Amino acid sequence: MTQLEELQNRLDATRMSFEIEKNAKNEAYLFILQSGNFERYSEWTKKRRQQGKQASEAHGDCIIEFAMLAQQATEPIIKSNKSE
Repeated sequence: MTQLEELQNRLDATRMSFEIEKNAKNEAYLFILQSGNFERYSEWTKKRRQQGKQASEAHGDCIIEFAMLAQQATEPIIKSNKSE
């Protein structure tokens, strides 16, 4: 494989990752709008800015939140398995 082909493959993979993330964000935005939560989102964003949080920090915060939700979701399963 030539260096140019390698670079093209990397570019294609990057584009694909970008499209996946863009579509996921657009779905989240649509959910916020359709569920009537725009005002709540707007207030939440203002509070984050007042706390000195940057938009670029949201990804890391999401990872933490998802990890906590995943742990909470598995805790009942683990507890019920222990009692068996």
